Amino acid sequence: MEVFTKDTEKEFYRFRDDVYELTVADDVSEIPPLAFIASPHLEVVHIPDSVKEIGVRAFENCGLRSIRLPSGLQSIRRGLFDSCNLLEKVELPQELLCIEEDSFRNCTSLVEICLPEGLQEIREGAFAGCCSLTRLVLPTSLCEIRGNPFGTIDGRHFCRSSMDIINKSPYFDFEDGILYDKCHTRIIHCFKQMEELHISASVKKINGWAFCGQSLLQRIAIPDNVVEIGQGAICGCEGVECVILPNSLRKVSDYLFAGCTSLRHVEWHCVKLIGYSAFWGCIALETISLPNGLCGLGRSAFQFCKGLKSIVLPNGISKVGEDTFQGCISLESVKFSTRLTEIKDSAFDSCVNMRKVDFPDTLEKIGMRAFKGCTSLTELQIPGRVQFIGFEAFYGCKNLARLSFSEKICKIEVKDAAFANHSNQFVVINSCRLDISEKAFIPNYSLSKFFY
Repeated sequence: MEVFTKDTEKEFYRFRDDVYELTVADDVSEIPPLAFIASPHLEVVHIPDSVKEIGVRAFENCGLRSIRLPSGLQSIRRGLFDSCNLLEKVELPQELLCIEEDSFRNCTSLVEICLPEGLQEIREGAFAGCCSLTRLVLPTSLCEIRGNPFGTIDGRHFCRSSMDIINKSPYFDFEDGILYDKCHTRIIHCFKQMEELHISASVKKINGWAFCGQSLLQRIAIPDNVVEIGQGAICGCEGVECVILPNSLRKVSDYLFAGCTSLRHVEWHCVKLIGYSAFWGCIALETISLPNGLCGLGRSAFQFCKGLKSIVLPNGISKVGEDTFQGCISLESVKFSTRLTEIKDSAFDSCVNMRKVDFPDTLEKIGMRAFKGCTSLTELQIPGRVQFIGFEAFYGCKNLARLSFSEKICKIEVKDAAFANHSNQFVVINSCRLDISEKAFIPNYSLSKFFY
């Protein structure tokens, strides 16, 4: 058994892989952040009551199976036991006031934790991914829940918390499997599988991850009284085919429909912004009508929507973000906004069925790998305002036979391998006067190339 003292705290990291049991010395009042992070064999830690502060992520990804926290500890800091997936039991001090963000996130073996009377606040992600925790008592002292302590996304795995909530707090209400604030203006989290979703007229906000992983839902209609839906609130709902969003909603948040593999129809009218990975992996989505007022598309918004066949970008869209339509293998046509200025990195990477691209005259920049692997493209017309074409922008478009640069282009920067690896006879028009380096076309195994 090792002893952790003021003198050895800086040395611990060097031999952390060999420590199975640890005692913190009585003269220690504070355990620093990251002190025992990623100690895979550390199963037992004895912490004296002299310790009043334990820093963020101090025990993250450790092999702990149980732990008693010292009396006098008032806050469990951010990520303190994050990903301690062998941790089964935690004894909390009676003086505890706050459980911070991600404190017990992905503690998948945690089956028992008693929240003490006196606890006032629980924050976002505190118990997210605790799939073995089946019962939790909210004490009468609890007066604030920030965000959603129970929902999360782990990589692209959509986690759903299912536990029995015993609510003693006068500040919250638990009804029919859903935890609300007292006035029912905010849905914090849904703890049971729902076949139908009924949202009352009092609700104005749905927390992030609130209905994540609801596999039995098929249709979701959200009333106009809801003005905010948090990230991933409906993600991983594999049975949902139709969603009707309220006219009050202006933003589709990050991950909102990610992993909704049966989604075919979205009804929306007033949305102006689509967030990061909002429709990631919606493989049944074949067509979608974007709202006319849309002015922003987040990164990876429609990434891996393998059934999507066509898209029309409204005129408010000036940029197509990174990875936005990457892997949309059925996508055949895109109608770009007349105000489009930039197509960012990997925006249409691996859209293997895209046969033709008509760029607007406003386009100025095509990012790295923007159309890489679009093997059905046969011709390209680069418009007059384009000043930059990134590395491997059209790499591997093996059927591209004709490439034409507008006569209006005065100067353009074309990065290496931008048009590399074409297998057919390849004609390039108006490239010589622009002094485009041959590296833009190398490696290229075409039978012949003609430059004009």
